[in-house]
Amino acid sequence: MTAPQRPGNYEGASPASTLAEQFASELPMDEEEWTSKPAAAAAPAQAATPAPPAAAPAPEKPKSWEEMLVDAQITKDQAIEILDAILSRGYYQRTFELFQGRYPVTLRTRNNASRTEIARYIDLEPAIGARTSYERRMKAVLLYSLVSLGGTKLVWPADDAKPEDLEKILQEREAIINRIPAAMCDQIYNVVVRFENATFAALAGGAPTGF
Repeated sequence: MTAPQRPGNYEGASPASTLAEQFASELPMDEEEWTSKPAAAAAPAQAATPAPPAAAPAPEKPKSWEEMLVDAQITKDQAIEILDAILSRGYYQRTFELFQGRYPVTLRTRNNASRTEIARYIDLEPAIGARTSYERRMKAVLLYSLVSLGGTKLVWPADDAKPEDLEKILQEREAIINRIPAAMCDQIYNVVVRFENATFAALAGGAPTGF
């Protein structure tokens, strides 16, 4: 029995390479995207033209004061109230009623000395992770911003307090903060963040624009 022959291997058939060349030669010469007629001699390779550098992204437009107030979830009238309080008294204070009014928390903005002390307090124990850093900062803000907690009024240090008196007051305040039930911390921290965002946005309206 004659062994079956594979397509293209029968006697008299043209080799596959010859068929490919014949097929290529029959295509229109203007369809260069498909094939091109073999040249007698290969043209020297040309270096590829480098692509132009990507355009730099346009700088993000800074938010307006009104947009910042929207993000902080306060109205323009509330922002003016915060601003007037800080300009007239040197601080702004607000009470948040947590857990359907059962647990009031009163916070107060800080002066520049407290800002420096917060930085020192945070640096005393370098954070080893994002969560630890967040907890440390929240505790520091409460230490210098908390006026009353759950009906208990904390001692507020006088501006001219002696260093030894100030240290004693801060230790007492820290002891109260450390006794906050863990299950309530997240709610209190959320209030702190809202308070900080609101005061920052309110005062952002006084930032200089242009020179």
